[in-house]
Amino acid sequence: MRQENDRLIDGQLRKLAELNSSTALVGYFALADEVDVGRFMDYRRERGARIYLPSGRGAHACFREWRHNEELLRGDAGCLEPDPSAAELEDESVILVPGRAFDRSLARLGRGGGWYDRVLAGCGERDLLVGISYSCQMVAALPVEAHDKRMELLVSERQVLVAGT
Repeated sequence: MRQENDRLIDGQLRKLAELNSSTALVGYFALADEVDVGRFMDYRRERGARIYLPSGRGAHACFREWRHNEELLRGDAGCLEPDPSAAELEDESVILVPGRAFDRSLARLGRGGGWYDRVLAGCGERDLLVGISYSCQMVAALPVEAHDKRMELLVSERQVLVAGT
């Protein structure tokens, strides 16, 4: 079931023009309860997009470029990351953001460490924030703090939600 939902989400992502016109895509390698976006990262790479991944912790948290043939390293949090010397994201980009839960206002609940909140706070206004979720992770409402960033789109296997609609 999960693999089928991942496939359906990949199909939803490929249909969205906003995601396919960017030359830079921030993805991630899924943890056990997250949507696998690996196929979409490959799809965008094949079409010329540069791929970035979450990297580092604390003051060194950022998105770093991952070239397809470069080996990934296991970071402090156990996630696969590009080499710390890889280029940091500077371009306008589409940023795929996993979460444990999302609500209809496109608020996100992460893992509690605030990593994405800190890094997304430094992103530009032209970056497109796209929450990636299974429909079973949708809840009625989430608590939101001042530093929390809402997504502009939310993609699940059943729907695509757009902020403000």
